[in-house]
Amino acid sequence: MLRIKQFYLEEWKWFKTKFLKLFIIIFIIFILTILISHFIFIKNPERLQKISALVAEGPLKENPVLERSIQLCLSLFFNNSIVTLVTIIFGFIPFLFLSMLGALRIGALVGLMTSIASVNGFKVWQVLLFSFAPHGIFELPAMVYATSIGVHLCLQISKKILNLERDELIVLFSKKNQDYGSEDQISLFKRALKTWLGVIVPLLIVAAIIEAFITPFSFLSKIFLGQ
Repeated sequence: MLRIKQFYLEEWKWFKTKFLKLFIIIFIIFILTILISHFIFIKNPERLQKISALVAEGPLKENPVLERSIQLCLSLFFNNSIVTLVTIIFGFIPFLFLSMLGALRIGALVGLMTSIASVNGFKVWQVLLFSFAPHGIFELPAMVYATSIGVHLCLQISKKILNLERDELIVLFSKKNQDYGSEDQISLFKRALKTWLGVIVPLLIVAAIIEAFITPFSFLSKIFLGQ
């Protein structure tokens, strides 16, 4: 029990010193992505109707109320776990900030959902409250935290590459690297994996359980199918 307490105290300290500012910035970008995508789709009602029709004619029509099951829960958890892990790994690709893709994609999808709901006569707050908030309270922090770690890795590697000569690049990933920062990138990635396992994965487990067994899927049917 003391080890667990010590682990999370260290995690909180690591989060505050390395990721808090990035976390806030990425969260703001996520919210802005929702707003921008919402208004873009609202201003293109024809495209919005086509997208809504595709959803309505697809799996949602065949199974408007998704079956709540352990299989669904595991599927949601596995998918989100892979996405967050890949988001962190993307941080090793310098300059491109590919770790942001997941947050932007989810923000755009939420904006799409709210715009469809708005066009079909639903309140945006209803969509966020009933379709996103129950599991999003846990899934969103996990996603934003994973993105923060990935962006941090990308920033550190990019800055160091810009300051290194070609024959020095090997030092960037070496444990002998002590001149270019407090942590070499391999150690930082190992530390990030501990955070993924100890913080992000537990949040995703709770999110998957809530989404599979509590989130009202019938509300989605009303939005897209009018049922």
